[in-house]
Amino acid sequence: MIKLNIGCGPNLQFPGFVNMDNSPSVWISRFPRLKKAFHRAGIINDNQLKDDWSGVIKCDASRRIPYPDGSVDKIYSSHFLEHIPREKGVHVLRECYRVLREDGLLRLVVPDLLWHADRYVTKTRQLLAENNMQREPHDEFLETVYGAYLSKSRYGGF
Repeated sequence: MIKLNIGCGPNLQFPGFVNMDNSPSVWISRFPRLKKAFHRAGIINDNQLKDDWSGVIKCDASRRIPYPDGSVDKIYSSHFLEHIPREKGVHVLRECYRVLREDGLLRLVVPDLLWHADRYVTKTRQLLAENNMQREPHDEFLETVYGAYLSKSRYGGF
């Protein structure tokens, strides 16, 4: 059985899946001394230094998934599509369709924009009613929908 995890990142790797990502970190992780040098130079932060990309295959799914037509049983992708332009996303989905068996399974996880927008508006209105100007709703919205790392203290720097 062939199972793919597309856009896995360093923390979403699953046993039994072929974990794929196009991050430069996949390549850099294969050269530990280079990775440490990038850290010393401030190019990568403490969390990026600790990230474990071993077992991840470098693959740009927006170009081609390296499997023959109809050969893959399952594809999982979580919080990946929202990070690429629409045209590339369409191509990724076409590639998934191409490689999946006729009875294959594709599971996509993407943010529910309406739910997050409602949560943002509700929290912001509550804070404004309390005359509180915290950025928490803004930061939470961007972190969950966009995936941006906004707080240096929370994520150990950039």
